Amino acid sequence: MEDAQEKLDETVEYYQKMIAVGDEHPKVNIGLAGVYAIRGEKQEAYRWLERAIEGGFLEYRYLERHPFFANLHGDPRFQQMMAGVKQEADGILGRVREMEKEWGWE
Repeated sequence: MEDAQEKLDETVEYYQKMIAVGDEHPKVNIGLAGVYAIRGEKQEAYRWLERAIEGGFLEYRYLERHPFFANLHGDPRFQQMMAGVKQEADGILGRVREMEKEWGWE
């Protein structure tokens, strides 16, 4: 178990170094959220999830299925977040489909 905890700590350090040099890609935030979710640190996991979503992460299906987030799957806050992300992703998809029709690409 200590080896696993060490690996999680190393992962957090790795992502924090990436952020420190300006690489705050949403997937970095998702990585941190996953580590905190595994640890059961829900508030910290949500903080990083929110940052990822604010940064444009829309892959809600990934989050709903990924085992790293299993501790959050049944949580109403997580479900509400995913519903919001799904709504945003569906809106974007709808706009793309409208543009394809308009341009005759359908």
